[in-house]
Amino acid sequence: MGTTALSDITYRFTFRGRSAHGAASPEAGNNALDAAVSSYVGINSLRGASRPSNNLVVGMVFREGGRATNVIPDRAVLDVEIRSTSAPIPQNLRGGKGEEAR
Repeated sequence: MGTTALSDITYRFTFRGRSAHGAASPEAGNNALDAAVSSYVGINSLRGASRPSNNLVVGMVFREGGRATNVIPDRAVLDVEIRSTSAPIPQNLRGGKGEEAR
């Protein structure tokens, strides 16, 4: 009660790399989690780029990001939800390469 409906958009981003042993052959790996973390930081910066009146809400969670500390992960999954009282803001972000999560 007394709240404004928020326009929202959700994405699931899947990052793929190449697994390798972190101590024996790290140069053979391509860390999918590093790419996911960089994306998280970039998306998170949207919070400071919007006027307070737009009520921008950015929610993110890593669904996957590796299975062992000594193995470079070959897959990472990041779910992102962006909500705002300004409908054009989430809609302008639809140009991303993620698949819409349902």
